[in-house]
Amino acid sequence: MAVPRPPGNPPPAYLNKEKMKRVRPELEKLYFNPAKYATYLEQLGVQYPTVKPPQ
Repeated sequence: MAVPRPPGNPPPAYLNKEKMKRVRPELEKLYFNPAKYATYLEQLGVQYPTVKPPQ
């Protein structure tokens, strides 16, 4: 359970600095690129609508 911070006290982001240095390049692959794709789902290769109409 997270402990609430007092107002004006920023989160200790420095604690995640090394972890973010490792994972950021992998996360950047998932950033939306509007120059190449119309939607984020298209970028991820998700075919939609996923529900087929009744026949």
